[in-house]
Amino acid sequence: MVLTIEKIVMKKKWKEALIKGEGFPPIPIDYGFRNNVNFWFTKHSKHYKIPLPERKGIDINSIRYAISRCDPDIQWTDEACEKIVKVPRIFLNRVVQGIMDQAKKEGITLVTGEFMDKMRDKRSDEQDN
Repeated sequence: MVLTIEKIVMKKKWKEALIKGEGFPPIPIDYGFRNNVNFWFTKHSKHYKIPLPERKGIDINSIRYAISRCDPDIQWTDEACEKIVKVPRIFLNRVVQGIMDQAKKEGITLVTGEFMDKMRDKRSDEQDN
């Protein structure tokens, strides 16, 4: 199970610290957080970040395979597949399933690049709140 910042119930102060990448709580363990640009890590010391890798080895064929294992009633355009090529392989099935669930909820049978942009914008708005 992958927990995202949106699904974790925490004090507003700590949520904002994770999203902004500053003001992490002084916990004597290692932990991390991933946003759309960086992985943030900290030990019981000053936090630091590393940029996400440019290429993770996923291509459209890997994404199409993950899609084929979900819901055959929902199709994806190549443009929509391209939008998630940077998702780490370990999270790919979870991301695809989440997108499929949202498409079903909205009555969409073809996931397009425009729908993917809408999903990204919605996620960004949730992180800002």
